[in-house]
Amino acid sequence: MEDWMNRLIFQKEEERQLLLSMEKMEYAYKECCAFPDWFGLTLPLLKYGLPIQPVYFDHMVRYEEYLRKYRYLILSYEFMKPESEEFHHKLVEWVKQGGTLFYIGKDFDPYNYLQEWWQKFSCDTPAQHLFAEFGMDKEPANGCYRIGEGNVLVWNEVPALLSVNEAIADKYRNWIREGLKMGGYHWNMCNYLSVRRDPYIVIASMQESDTGSVYTKEGLFVDLYEDKYPVVERVLVEPGQEKLLFDLEKIKEDVRIIATAARIENMACENGQLSIEAKAIDHIQVNMRIRLPGKPEDLCAHTESGKNMELQSVWDEKSRTVLLSYRSNNEKVHITGKLKYES
Repeated sequence: MEDWMNRLIFQKEEERQLLLSMEKMEYAYKECCAFPDWFGLTLPLLKYGLPIQPVYFDHMVRYEEYLRKYRYLILSYEFMKPESEEFHHKLVEWVKQGGTLFYIGKDFDPYNYLQEWWQKFSCDTPAQHLFAEFGMDKEPANGCYRIGEGNVLVWNEVPALLSVNEAIADKYRNWIREGLKMGGYHWNMCNYLSVRRDPYIVIASMQESDTGSVYTKEGLFVDLYEDKYPVVERVLVEPGQEKLLFDLEKIKEDVRIIATAARIENMACENGQLSIEAKAIDHIQVNMRIRLPGKPEDLCAHTESGKNMELQSVWDEKSRTVLLSYRSNNEKVHITGKLKYES
């Protein structure tokens, strides 16, 4: 860690010599431009499969119901400060109603000691005011404190160190996992993240937290990261790989453009006839996968200038999709054909 910090932070030899003690090194790294406190709080969790998202302080006050969708919050004042005591009132109310708040910090930030609103409450730091609002000691020891129907977990540590010290990051993950368990959530640590939005699924398998397992998903998908958009029933995501999938089992339409390398300007599928107008940049291989109610036959393609195009077609019966492929020439291409329906 020391060699890396010396390369990244210190511009002069006398600065490096000055920061010899661990405490001063912690401060130097914390104040560098790499935003280590934020990444220290987030990456050790994301890398082990725990989805997280930022929570906006101003929304807590602006929108009455904003915090209701959250059960767990992680907070630190080592790199940001609340604008007013009103934020603490909202947090106290949220915890008393059953929320779990993780607070990590060591009051290491010199900005804590500016002439700010918390000092009118005889508090040296905003964290002291927060704990006082909970009815706790202003400088509580590490531990879990029951507040109403919820919990406040305190860990006196510098978040920046979580991004460079593996042992501290492991301790942080275990601390979070135990707190989640108190609220009834079991975090099964893994080396992947999977996020779905409608039929789209994004999967990332990470090398840094490799658990020795390969992520596997079964179903009926189109692999959108492959150039011919293949239909697959079993997906393997090795550490270091990412996948973007289209879940065919989540759509009900008989006609749907799944993926295309060209801009489809018009498409009609009526009375057993198929018509597609598409345009792409010059000299690229255009692939498009489309769901249709029947297998297309007698397909032909020509440009807007009347030139015939070589068109390839591959039908996949299980997904009821067709892969259409041709070589573009910077002209609009008109594709026509008939649909053969199952009897």
